[in-house]
Amino acid sequence: MKKVAMVTGAGEGIGMGICRVLAREGYDLMIHTATNLAPAEKLRDELIASYGIRAYVVKADFLHPGAFQEMFREFDAKFDRLDLFCNNAGITEGAPFLEMSEETFERVVNINLKGSFFCTQEAAKRMIRMGIEGSIVLLSSNLREYIQPHMSVYGPVKSAIAQLAKNEAMELAPYGIRVNAIAPGWVDSSPRLEPHRESSKRNIPLGKWATVEQVGELVLYLASQKGDFFTGSVLTMDGGASCQRDPDYQFDV
Repeated sequence: MKKVAMVTGAGEGIGMGICRVLAREGYDLMIHTATNLAPAEKLRDELIASYGIRAYVVKADFLHPGAFQEMFREFDAKFDRLDLFCNNAGITEGAPFLEMSEETFERVVNINLKGSFFCTQEAAKRMIRMGIEGSIVLLSSNLREYIQPHMSVYGPVKSAIAQLAKNEAMELAPYGIRVNAIAPGWVDSSPRLEPHRESSKRNIPLGKWATVEQVGELVLYLASQKGDFFTGSVLTMDGGASCQRDPDYQFDV
């Protein structure tokens, strides 16, 4: 029987990369987007044409009450199993600490942390009901480990997601469900990030960004039999950036 995955935040960037890797390996997909349907529908059509999989798009704004449950009801109408749930949906919004608004605070917390919590809860309920020893992967960030200006909400929220993965892993282990988190650094996920490329490389010992496909490959590994002893783990993939404490020191050969 073909495996089924749901990936949130898959209308662009990292989420798209994850979907492409999973489709290549034969996963049927539920592709979530929060806003613009067109890119997600284009991705769906591409993956169906390239790999012959079943793929559907669901739109859900995590700021709206009941959005998580409604999204999974749409999933239930299309699929009768769930092997992998990857919560990639999130926003990166920052402001100086003294200028941070309550509105921005709530938006970052609700989409990133509340979304991770309740989407994972819905996914786990289905895996348990279906008797599937599935895999859940949450997207954290390397900013959970070190401080960046104007990220006084985003950083702690991503740290909380990493801790959430550990708590969920402990509670879901009796059902054979594994929960892990990936904490990327800079990922080549959007043209909007291009102005930061050269300056950011200065603080990355490997001197480059990750690709969205590399994130997808790690999700695939964690969901595979090869990764079936990983649970409660937080895997940082940032080219060594979180090891770097002195931005003036360069790892020159």
